Amino acid sequence: MSKPRGSARTDILNTAERLFAENGIENVSLRSINAEAGYSAAALHYHFRTRGKLIETLLLERQQPVMNLRAELLHSYGKEGCSGVVALAEALVLPFAQLVLSEPEQGLISVKFFFRAYVAQDQLSWVRKSTEESLKIFDPLLAQVLTELDKKTRRTRWLLATELMFQGLANMDTIMKTTVQAESRKNRERYIETLINFVAGGLQYSA
Repeated sequence: MSKPRGSARTDILNTAERLFAENGIENVSLRSINAEAGYSAAALHYHFRTRGKLIETLLLERQQPVMNLRAELLHSYGKEGCSGVVALAEALVLPFAQLVLSEPEQGLISVKFFFRAYVAQDQLSWVRKSTEESLKIFDPLLAQVLTELDKKTRRTRWLLATELMFQGLANMDTIMKTTVQAESRKNRERYIETLINFVAGGLQYSA
């Protein structure tokens, strides 16, 4: 039984996200998106004009709820006072992890897409810009809790933490199966907690 169709724009975005998540950004053509979504090339051109605009639109729309949740977390930390490295690791991981907790199947597609986009950021200026903005937001907070580290080391560790976060969430289903964990919400929450603590440990380890 086929899934009910929405608007052409929504169907194309959903199809593109899934194909990018499965195959990588660079390996998916507009033609394959059209064929999979079941619309003509004219429909895709009408809504997005170019492949680059389609990717940018998809990133913007999928990332906005994540950024809103992150802003809420950082605002609460600001009111309460930053409570340490674990709190910052939570602000990095939880907004993306919430996608999987809320809708496991669709959420996993989204985090896989984000991971693919992050890996391909040398070709995606919008992703590079987003990464740079994240650094600007988090670096002053990291400086407060990692006082022994210079700016270059903090930035390097944060970028490594970001990459680990994306990969850890994108491969959640594989890792859980490998470690014989049933796919329940409780086990996903435990996995995410482990990932947060692992990221925090990497940020603050002593060389």
